[in-house]
Amino acid sequence: MQWLKLTWKDPNLQWNPKQYENIHFTYFPAENIWRPDIAIYNQRDEIKLPFPLGGVVAEVFFDGTVLIELLQSVEITCQEFDVADFPFDTQICTTRYASWMRGNEQLILTTDFELNNEEQFNPHSEWDLLAFVPSYDQMNVTYTTLLNMEETDGSEKLINRSAVFDEVHYDLKIRRKPNYYIYSLIIPSGIITTLCIIGLFAPFEASGNREEKVCTCILVGMHMFGM
Repeated sequence: MQWLKLTWKDPNLQWNPKQYENIHFTYFPAENIWRPDIAIYNQRDEIKLPFPLGGVVAEVFFDGTVLIELLQSVEITCQEFDVADFPFDTQICTTRYASWMRGNEQLILTTDFELNNEEQFNPHSEWDLLAFVPSYDQMNVTYTTLLNMEETDGSEKLINRSAVFDEVHYDLKIRRKPNYYIYSLIIPSGIITTLCIIGLFAPFEASGNREEKVCTCILVGMHMFGM
């Protein structure tokens, strides 16, 4: 769940407070005004709104500043996970926000968010939160659209439209809690390995083989991992 706060300026929503009974701000239904088409580029599934957009209210100030807050349920894909140090690994999961249709010549993204209170995040049983850092990135990819348009006189005109998109990244740095894996995987594996080595190098039985010791070692391992 995320609480997405968006702020922008709309010159069409400006007014002079002196002409309107000194009103400095008011509210509009969010679905009735223009909104930036901000999307999450690495989202896994469709963004779910616990409350329909028709019930969301935008706060509009006299200078055209618009403030809207959306409660969203989001699932994202974290790429390039490095588990070489498992279970003592640290991972960085990036959420990529950008406009879906408008390049940086129409829409400029900025952010001033800073994590100053870790209590904003719910504790997790497997991960510790280390940092949540915003960053700005300009995509190196330029999207080009070729449109074959017909003029009023019947002639055809080829329009080449290119756009560079800006992105705002939020890097979530997390560290795995290793206690569970230490007590349920590492320590039992060490004990089983030690028992197997001892069993293999123990003195022979009267029968001249170690089958019973090896079998006991395997049964102990199956019992410990089955618990």
